[in-house]
Amino acid sequence: MAPICYTCSTSVLQSDTIIESIHCKCFMIQAGGYVVGYENLTFVTVRGAGHLVPRYQPARGLAIFSSFLEGKLPPSS
Repeated sequence: MAPICYTCSTSVLQSDTIIESIHCKCFMIQAGGYVVGYENLTFVTVRGAGHLVPRYQPARGLAIFSSFLEGKLPPSS
């Protein structure tokens, strides 16, 4: 995975239109994380996982990865 240059990504984000605002995604009744969607980019955070989603939150990671493969946003519930 290539590192992202903060200043470059900031300029990309400022030029894109926000498609989906920040909102909570629930997973098994608990807040699982947050999603921000832009025209060509989606940021997904996973609560309680740090940098090791597959190790600390495997079910949530699988849900996000499956959504990515299907070309959809992560599930709301």
